[in-house]
Amino acid sequence: MKKVVKKKESALDIVNYDTHELTGKDLFNLLFKESIGGNADKNKAVVNAIVNKKTGLILGFSNLPLNEYLSKKKINNKQDYTATPIVYDMAYMDFEAAIKNMNFYPKITKIIAKEMSANVKKKISTAVKKANKQYKAMYEKPIKEVYEQIYKKIKPLLEKSK
Repeated sequence: MKKVVKKKESALDIVNYDTHELTGKDLFNLLFKESIGGNADKNKAVVNAIVNKKTGLILGFSNLPLNEYLSKKKINNKQDYTATPIVYDMAYMDFEAAIKNMNFYPKITKIIAKEMSANVKKKISTAVKKANKQYKAMYEKPIKEVYEQIYKKIKPLLEKSK
């Protein structure tokens, strides 16, 4: 069950909760069901964060139309929510692009925060920065090490094919 934010909860509580959501398995499950590329550009994926416009709390992630998602979740106060597109750079999954760009972890590169106050946008932006730091800490070293080992093995083959 999703967290219910009480009026007394601080902005930091919401930012920490949103950071957890932005690095959680529900989001990654949806990201990997998305086609990477396509409308989002090469090595990118887009998902909608369903955000409470008043608090900044992320309710969940979906690419369903907003009203359909909120109806499935049995949310009555639909006017309090907005679908905020979040663009992820997934180039770390493309071996060649990862090596070329030294990109070894997923990154949130853009949020399209609409229908929100400056305060709520700031909370979402802070959560995104924290999530990107967590992604880097979790993924960069192990993925880079594996890719470097693979690259050492295939480099002679790449040079022969030129």
